[in-house]
Amino acid sequence: MDDREKYIQDQIAKGSTKGREQLGREYDILKQQGKLPTTQTTVPVTAEQATAGAQSALAAIQALIAGTAGSTVTNRQSPSSRQAIGVSGTQYFDPATGEPMGYFGYTAVGQQTPYFSAGKGGVKTQDVQPKFYEGDEDQIRRQSPENIGFLQRQMATSGLLKGTYNPGLPDDKTVAAYKTLLGWANSFGASDPMTALERLKASGFTGKNAGVTKYVTNATDLKNVFDKTAQSVLGRNLDEQSLNRLVKAYQQQEVAPTQNAMVAGVKVKEPTAAVFSEKQIKAQNPDEADAYKFAQYAQVLERMLGG
Repeated sequence: MDDREKYIQDQIAKGSTKGREQLGREYDILKQQGKLPTTQTTVPVTAEQATAGAQSALAAIQALIAGTAGSTVTNRQSPSSRQAIGVSGTQYFDPATGEPMGYFGYTAVGQQTPYFSAGKGGVKTQDVQPKFYEGDEDQIRRQSPENIGFLQRQMATSGLLKGTYNPGLPDDKTVAAYKTLLGWANSFGASDPMTALERLKASGFTGKNAGVTKYVTNATDLKNVFDKTAQSVLGRNLDEQSLNRLVKAYQQQEVAPTQNAMVAGVKVKEPTAAVFSEKQIKAQNPDEADAYKFAQYAQVLERMLGG
């Protein structure tokens, strides 16, 4: 396949409504003007090279943030960052303006729009960045007692807030449950906590605290979360067999009798689907995860240096 045909097929795959002849003429014009997008090639690296590269790039970023990366950046203000709740992702901000500089990490599956063009069809998917970051769970402390009580009842019904609680009071137990809810919202790509609660209910996750029936999260929802986690950790989707293994492992964890085991007198809850899958994917694909992490660090460093 020549470059011209590849360009035409790529544009059609992206949902272009232009005909093949028009796309061909567009390619010729862009080629003549020297404006064709460059093609990136992947250079294989060994596990040792990937790990060393990731560590080197991370050290450079940390030095840059600390203001010790050298004379070329000593006049820059250190960028600030926030970690997403419940998923693996970091949002960077310009410290002078507070404007976002870039986000790197997990994105949820957003709106899916079917398209049909030139005899071919498909679905375009919009990726949704996390909306809730570390510290956002304290928002519940600033709500009215009525709203807090309502959220407590909803979280208790869904199994996120267990045992007794103080109605209308944002105690630590309530805040912790609310943070778990925000983590699920990020996993689903929900823009607000109530939407996340509805998704949990629809997936079969909910159950009364006093009941003995055990529930598991819907497999389709889990596969969406696991696939997006794989994209953020490996830069690719998982095959169906790998997805099914992760779904089975996570659902077994949800109903395992040790899911609320006591550690030093504290009940330990199972991790969210995104956190669970991130650990599993990294453990099963350590070399590939290191190589992709290196590529992400390189992008962050280039962006910070104004490249």
